[in-house]
Amino acid sequence: LIDIREKLFLMEYLVLLTTFVAIQIIGMDFGILFGVVVAVIDHVASTTRISSLHRVIKRSRAVWSNDHWQILQLHGYHPSNPKIITLELSGPVFFGSSQKVMDEIMEEIGLSVSEDEIRSLTDASPHASTHISGLRRNSMKRIQAKPKISLPRYVVIDVSEMHLLDASAAT
Repeated sequence: LIDIREKLFLMEYLVLLTTFVAIQIIGMDFGILFGVVVAVIDHVASTTRISSLHRVIKRSRAVWSNDHWQILQLHGYHPSNPKIITLELSGPVFFGSSQKVMDEIMEEIGLSVSEDEIRSLTDASPHASTHISGLRRNSMKRIQAKPKISLPRYVVIDVSEMHLLDASAAT
């Protein structure tokens, strides 16, 4: 155990050490099972922390006429109010980090919904007029009445640096 310490990452070594101690205390079968559980928890925790999202400046590589290129630069990539933004997603995305990534995307593009608005929109049925649906109409009016910067029309997500997408994260 001492000689292998330099060859492993700290968390890997702690999982190994925990498994070794568990085998000594609770026996071979349950000690290995305990070590597997600790390794899975470590994997989920470390994978959740790694995925990141940030805005990058990437432009279209298509060949445009000079007039079209000027329009695209003026309206699509305008510095203060861009209609096209590019976000780069790096690291693994799985069920544990997908909600974090979605929240970061919504924050980055300036789309925010309060908890009360989410609750009132999900509780109300579109086919019935209830007290809750009245709240939904009022909250929608309130959303529209707020002065906001205009949201981008297109969001490009560059996933070239994302090395793992778990199927459970895609739902």
